[in-house]
Amino acid sequence: ATVTEDDSARTIDHETAEDLAADAARRVRETYAADVGIVAVRADADEGHPTGTVALAVAIGDDVHMSSAALPGDRRRFRNYAVIRLMNFLRKTIAAA
Repeated sequence: ATVTEDDSARTIDHETAEDLAADAARRVRETYAADVGIVAVRADADEGHPTGTVALAVAIGDDVHMSSAALPGDRRRFRNYAVIRLMNFLRKTIAAA
């Protein structure tokens, strides 16, 4: 991903929310020298996803596990549901390992 910032905006040049989530989960794990990196990214309607779609990524070691979900609600509820869904996905991913 290419990230450029100026005083007024932040632009992320990436192909899809799924790609961004996978790369970000890897970077979180590496940056913080953690065993696990987790990320939720809201998908853009321009990618053909329905409104409220979120890409979920869990990076464990060199493996990245992906999921997505369509979530309802306003912005606050969407964020809450995304975190709940991400924590549940993390739980299921660890349990399956």
